[in-house]
Amino acid sequence: MWPFFAEVAELVDALDSGSSERKLVGVRVPPSAFFLCSHRPQWRSTPHLFTKSTFLAQCTKGRIYFHPMNTHARSIMLLAPEVIEKIAAGEVIERPASVLKELIENAIDAGSSHISIRIEDAGFGLISITDNGGGMSAADLKLCPVRYATSKIRTADDLFSVGTMGFRGEAMASICAVSNCTITSKPLNEEAASITINGGVPGQVVPAAHTMGTTVVVRDLFFNVPARKKFMKTARGEKMAIQAMVEAVAVAFPAIHFVLGFDGKVELDAPIVADVRSRIADIAGFLFAKELIQCEYSGETMSVLAYVSRPDHATVRPRFQNLYVNLRRVDNDTVTAAVREAFAKFLGFRFRPAFFCFLDIDPMHVDVNVHPTKKLIKFDDDRLIFKSVYTAVRMGLEEGLEIRQDLSLQEQIPQGDTSTLPADTKPSVSNQPYPVSVLSHEVSVFEPPNLVTL
Repeated sequence: MWPFFAEVAELVDALDSGSSERKLVGVRVPPSAFFLCSHRPQWRSTPHLFTKSTFLAQCTKGRIYFHPMNTHARSIMLLAPEVIEKIAAGEVIERPASVLKELIENAIDAGSSHISIRIEDAGFGLISITDNGGGMSAADLKLCPVRYATSKIRTADDLFSVGTMGFRGEAMASICAVSNCTITSKPLNEEAASITINGGVPGQVVPAAHTMGTTVVVRDLFFNVPARKKFMKTARGEKMAIQAMVEAVAVAFPAIHFVLGFDGKVELDAPIVADVRSRIADIAGFLFAKELIQCEYSGETMSVLAYVSRPDHATVRPRFQNLYVNLRRVDNDTVTAAVREAFAKFLGFRFRPAFFCFLDIDPMHVDVNVHPTKKLIKFDDDRLIFKSVYTAVRMGLEEGLEIRQDLSLQEQIPQGDTSTLPADTKPSVSNQPYPVSVLSHEVSVFEPPNLVTL
């Protein structure tokens, strides 16, 4: 089928010389050759084999240009270490918000009570995070950018009892592989030290000046993989993604002070508060947090704490639908379906409630090692999860709405006997034309003075 290869090349050269327009991606050479024709859209995505006569006939209908490929490319080869690093980084580091998420989780695992974040150029120019956690020694700093070096687990069995935010030891290596990174840290009763990693190549650990804790500075993100940066969103979109991620993490940790700044301007300052509802107020506003309905449920192996919006506050696209499993922000369709089912009799099909759902469950019943960025998890008993979340939200809704209804009725019922008052002076829920004062069992109505026309 392929002896006319030279004729094809000459034909393609002749076609290209007559026009600068090239409508089609080329052909592979024998022994695994195929030709792709431009005038049929289905052939652009699916390789199509032609005989000589068929191909020559198609050449008169569409522009084709020739691109020979290395016939030895199909042989198996070991990839270079720098290629491996970039592939692995692509799985973990999707965008600047992914970098910051991993760094925040490290700061939380270090026992920090204050995390300060500084962002420039939507995270592509600079991501700086400083915490006051336990810090790292010089020996730990040297191992920090090495892939699969971690202090979180020791054996394979530890994967089924993970109690920390991070555990695989991939994040720092992936971040350092696609950026210029500097890590400075000081542990208790030891001197501070620093290390710089440029594009995955670590430097020497050197002495530095730093208070107790760690500072990680990430510069020039994706400088050595420009193709990845090309697919990023606009600067505004990346900023919104960063802020949404920080807010989601901050909700679960009211005992940590979070500060987030963009280009020298502070956008989020969430100080230490007493409980989750107070932190939600810092993030979403006092009125929003005040109207949330608290739902609780406790079982043998897990407990549920959820804050859900009132049915009349549901929207088509709610801003918050956050699930936390052992304080880790994750997504799970089972939990989302349970919440929606609990709201089924209150909402139409298109509307969704806002919610913050916290599951406290034995780590033995959760698999957190199913997604490169730990966004998704799996439960060993989805039915139990659905039942627990559904029960918590349904009971909380019924109780919360009943209490609100009772309070509303009490507000509408006047305390005194107002049957003898004129109809236009009886107090009601709506705004009165005159100020009304209700004291004990007496109702006094202040009327405007009589106006005298001169």
